[in-house]
Amino acid sequence: MKKTDLYKAVLLTAFSFTYISCASAPAADAGQPALEPPPAEIPAETADAGEPAAEEKTPSEILAESLENVSLEFVSQPDEIKKGGEFKVPYSVRVTENGEPVSGFAVRFVYPSANNGGKMEFSGFRTLTDSDGIASFFPEDTSFSAASSVRALPDSSLPENEAGSVLEKYTVTAEWKVRSDFAAKGILLFVWDFNERGRAENNSTQILSALRAGGVYLAGNAPVNEPSEIESSSERLWKMNSEIAGNSYGYLLRGTVRFLKPVEVTADSQYECALRAEITAVDMNDGSEVFSAEEECTAYGRNWPSAVALCKERIAEKITEDLFYNL
Repeated sequence: MKKTDLYKAVLLTAFSFTYISCASAPAADAGQPALEPPPAEIPAETADAGEPAAEEKTPSEILAESLENVSLEFVSQPDEIKKGGEFKVPYSVRVTENGEPVSGFAVRFVYPSANNGGKMEFSGFRTLTDSDGIASFFPEDTSFSAASSVRALPDSSLPENEAGSVLEKYTVTAEWKVRSDFAAKGILLFVWDFNERGRAENNSTQILSALRAGGVYLAGNAPVNEPSEIESSSERLWKMNSEIAGNSYGYLLRGTVRFLKPVEVTADSQYECALRAEITAVDMNDGSEVFSAEEECTAYGRNWPSAVALCKERIAEKITEDLFYNL
């Protein structure tokens, strides 16, 4: 029997029962001498114990044995789409055993089902392979942006703590990319660069440039743009800017870019710059905070300006990426 047949069968646990039969010795006849006591038992170590009983396998061991020669691989996955669009092809995996396709094999797809301000939620979809060993899943909900992944693995009824370590070896992944449509809505920036002494200097030109390079042409500095408002609440910033800009922009991006430490010269005479960015995106329709992120970056250069410029450029790219896959 193929091991996949064992995988598809219901796992039954066998229990062994030992029955002991006892008989009472007849009472001694009156007048007859009492029977001699039976000889002492032979010590266990000298008795012929026969073949030792085989140890019972655990459910996870049985699962591992059934999957020993099985492999999964993605043979189809959709390209990146915009939020609200449709995937053109399904996520499909092929299941083989010793190189041959396996039909009727239970596969579970684990996929993104929601993105709550950068915190992903996942759901599962179970299906069986066809005669060619192919199992497919076509996601329908693309109402949220995300840069995540879809996992495909053998389906199992065992609890996660028992099956997880076994199934990890057979799990395959594919990219899930749904890009935000916020480029068409536009964004106002209130993100301040700080110098090494901890003073706010100006709005981040690197983030603005990165957004425009990514296709967000409706992007600019917020009309209310004073460093004295850096510690103001998102609600206050939203109200002040919406009174001027109205609903011309979809989002307000507020935050800071600060030095983690002063620029240092390394042992190999390189300049090391380390920055930390903290940003929050505010919906210009109602003032709600819809996404927050923190990013850190370290970069090196042959002098102070080159190290700082490279670090600011890279952290701006990270922030832009965050926005495209979370708004």
